[in-house]
Amino acid sequence: LWTVTLALEAALAGTLTLFIALAIPNPVIAILAAVGWYVLARLSGTLLGTAGIPGEGQEALMAPASGVDAGIWLDRGMHLLSLLLPRLDLMAQGDWLVHAPAITGMLALTVLQCIVHAGLIATAAFLDFRRRAF
Repeated sequence: LWTVTLALEAALAGTLTLFIALAIPNPVIAILAAVGWYVLARLSGTLLGTAGIPGEGQEALMAPASGVDAGIWLDRGMHLLSLLLPRLDLMAQGDWLVHAPAITGMLALTVLQCIVHAGLIATAAFLDFRRRAF
């Protein structure tokens, strides 16, 4: 299970990195975009877990100024971002190497997630190539 999900994660990251490299002409910006995507996708579970939980002393920072609650907007923004990013933190977990995976449907979830995001990347690549009129 760990090897399969690691291969799926590598294929998904490689596909998106190749698309970004072809779509963005500046190599530095392309590398930063690919690394930023990977880091956000890898940390999406952690960010989702902490998005709606105010920490100690954050009430003053998140207090509504002029009627806008920043905590609610950050929570909504993170949930919206999590819809666009794959949950790479669910793939190739280090605990699986030591202990057996507790969730039996994890492989089906990761395969489905990779298929959906590969379709999104393929659609974006098709639209980009069509726009460039190759």
